[in-house]
Amino acid sequence: MNTRALTPRGLQDCVLLLVDDEPVNLDLLEEFLGNDGYGGMLRAQNAFEAVRLFEQHAPDIVLLDLHMPRHDGFDLLRAVQQRTAPGDFLPVLVLTADASPAARMRALSEGAHDFLTKPLDALEVSLRVRILLRTRLLHHEQRRAMYVREHVLSVVAHDLRNPLASIVMDAEMLRHLTGDDEPVQLKTVQRIERTAASMQRLIDDLLEVSRIQYGMFAIRAAHAAPAAVFAEAEALLSGLARSRGIRLSFDGPKELPLVRVDSERIVQVFSNLIGNALKFTPAAGTVRVSWQARDTEVVVSVADTGPGISEAQLAHVFSPFWQAHERERRRGLGLGLVITRGIVESHGGRIWIESTVGRGTTVHFTIPFAATARQADRKSAVEVSASPQVPASPGVTASQVTA
Repeated sequence: MNTRALTPRGLQDCVLLLVDDEPVNLDLLEEFLGNDGYGGMLRAQNAFEAVRLFEQHAPDIVLLDLHMPRHDGFDLLRAVQQRTAPGDFLPVLVLTADASPAARMRALSEGAHDFLTKPLDALEVSLRVRILLRTRLLHHEQRRAMYVREHVLSVVAHDLRNPLASIVMDAEMLRHLTGDDEPVQLKTVQRIERTAASMQRLIDDLLEVSRIQYGMFAIRAAHAAPAAVFAEAEALLSGLARSRGIRLSFDGPKELPLVRVDSERIVQVFSNLIGNALKFTPAAGTVRVSWQARDTEVVVSVADTGPGISEAQLAHVFSPFWQAHERERRRGLGLGLVITRGIVESHGGRIWIESTVGRGTTVHFTIPFAATARQADRKSAVEVSASPQVPASPGVTASQVTA
C-alpha cells in the first residue's frame, strides 16, 4: 500500500500535473490555479514527458488536453490508469477544444473524471479542480482509516496465534486424558476444540487479507490441467453438499490447455465460493459449477439457487468485513470474497458476480492459460524496458512551479 495515502494531507500538499502541447495554455492554467494554495504544479507538453513526471512526482490530479501530436490525451489516459495503484482515486480533468459528445463520452468512459471545453473559465476550472482534489483527499482519509483498522486487526490476529495454539494443544491433551466414561468432560473438551478451530480460521483470514493488501501475498504456481484441479475441489466439497441436502454438480470440458496455478489456492477459491453458495441455498436446491474455454482463458462459474443479492448490495460484496445477509453477521468476518479475489487476481484472472433477487447468484472467475500468462509477462517486460526517455523539445518546459 502506498504510504503517502496514509499520511494526513490537505489541499496545500496536492501536486497538479498540467498537460497541453501549447505553452500558452499551460501559462493560462497556472494563472487560473496559481493562487489556490496547492503544493505545486508540473508542466508537460507531450505524453512522454507527462508519464515521466507522473512516475517521478505522483501528482494528485492530471489536467490534460486531448489533442496532442504523436500520442494524444487518450493514450495518456490509459498510461495514467496503468500506473495508478488499485483502489486509488486519481482524478483526471480533460480540458479540450473538442466539444463533440463523442469526445466527451469517450474520455469519460476511458477514465476521465470530468470534462471541460475551451475557451476555459477561470472560476469553473478552479472549482472543478478543488472538488476533484477534495474527493481524492476524502478517499485517502477513508483508506487511511481502513489501514489503521486492518493493521490493528492484523497485529491482534498475529499476537493471538501463540496463545490459541497453547489452548489447542492443552485441549488435545485433555481429550486423551478423558475417559469414555466421562461424557460430560469429553463433550466440554470437544466444544473447546471446535471453538479454537473456528478462532484459528478467523485469525488465518485476517492475516490472509493483510498479506493481500500489503502486497505480500504469494502463490506457488506450477503447470496443471484445469479439470484435475476442479476434480480435487469436487472431491473435497461434495460431502458437505450432500450433508445439507443440496445437489452439487461439476460440468465442463475435460481437455483444456494447461494453466499455471497454485492448485491449493484455486481449490481454496472453490471452497470459499461453493461454501458461500451452500450457506444460502435451501435444502433440495442446486449449486452448479461449470467452465468453458474462452479465447486465452478458462472461465469458471459457480451458480446457486439461493435468495440472490440486490443490485445495491452487489457493489459491496468484495469489501472487507461486509456481509450481504443479516444472519451471516453473527458468523465470520466477511473476508472470504476479499481473499478469493486476491487469489484470482494474483493468478492474472478476473472475478465478478451476477445475481437476481429470488433466483440466485452466479460468481464467475477466470484463469489465463499458461501460454497466455507467459506472453503477457514478456509483453509487460518489453513495454517497461522500451519506455522512451524523450528529451524535452526546444521550448518545452517540464518544471515544478510552487504556488
